[in-house]
Amino acid sequence: MNGEHDLATVRTDGWFAELLQEAPQLARVAEAIGERTLAFLTVAGLQIASVDPDPDFPDMTTVELRTGAGDETTTLPLGELRRQLSVALSDPEPRAMTLPEAPTPDDLRAYIGARLLLLAPLYGVRFESLRIDANARPFARVTVGAANDHVPLDELRRLIEQRVRGEGGAPAQPFSIDLELVPAAAAAVADEDWPRAVRLLEAWPGPLSMLLRTAEGRDLGAEVKVTLAQALGFLAQGYAALGKTDLAEEVLRLGIQWGQEESGPVSAELFRILGAVSLGGERPGQAIGLFRRALGLGAPEPIVLPDLARAYAGAGHALPALLCVRRAAAAGTGGGLDDVEAKAREALGDPWERFERFLAEEA
Repeated sequence: MNGEHDLATVRTDGWFAELLQEAPQLARVAEAIGERTLAFLTVAGLQIASVDPDPDFPDMTTVELRTGAGDETTTLPLGELRRQLSVALSDPEPRAMTLPEAPTPDDLRAYIGARLLLLAPLYGVRFESLRIDANARPFARVTVGAANDHVPLDELRRLIEQRVRGEGGAPAQPFSIDLELVPAAAAAVADEDWPRAVRLLEAWPGPLSMLLRTAEGRDLGAEVKVTLAQALGFLAQGYAALGKTDLAEEVLRLGIQWGQEESGPVSAELFRILGAVSLGGERPGQAIGLFRRALGLGAPEPIVLPDLARAYAGAGHALPALLCVRRAAAAGTGGGLDDVEAKAREALGDPWERFERFLAEEA
């Protein structure tokens, strides 16, 4: 299953333009309800029976749809139709969860998802190939404008779903990031209003992942990159607090990439948060390296040392755990570490007690 699978036989670039060329009468329908709405209807497998335009109030244009094999129809205002389409097409798509060693085009189509293959070209995304890494994680090599790179398939899927969900049939707009949301997200984190922090920023990871791979993204100023990294840290804290640790880790790693050129307080904080997520997920060994990286980047010792002590203890490293407890106490943040200290002392036993007595006598 590993290796690169070419997607030339399954991609659907230009399918909607070809549809309009083959059926010129659809151009009038597209003019009345919008090309995006017509494309969404096609992806959803719905047929239009009639359209009654309302030039004064376009959202009140009525669309009659065929709903069955017979003469059954249903009529909806255009605005409601767009809303229902955006909801339906942004729901997770049933698809194959495994890929054979030598996949056929049908296998690839079932694994990626027929709907995703149709929706992605509407946003200028061209599939090039599919790669499954050693951890069975799928990556799609895609072209977006001048950018061409491998993107996690699940990340790309979420990006398209977010775009469809938020669009409701409106004309496509370029991916955009509103930096004015960052102070509001910071306030939500300070108030521990985790659902609000997530709502404000949950649409950012997909666009930022793509932007990171473009010349435009690389040319952004240091201040903007730091702000983006900080925002992703806020989003990750929200995900972690809501128990979505996998999403939190993915967002944090993206944030670290945005902040890697500025190895200052923001990057240090991202590594600290990632360490805390790993520790909360009972991966203390992984957390140790992340906390140490945070300290190396200048994270405040009083904040990091207690968690580092717990990580060392969780990984069975009694001596460094005890030393971190001592350093945390000296920094004024040793409270709440009595259990860590007791377990470390028990693990070290009499040799440590004798060593402490020796130090006391020498002093």
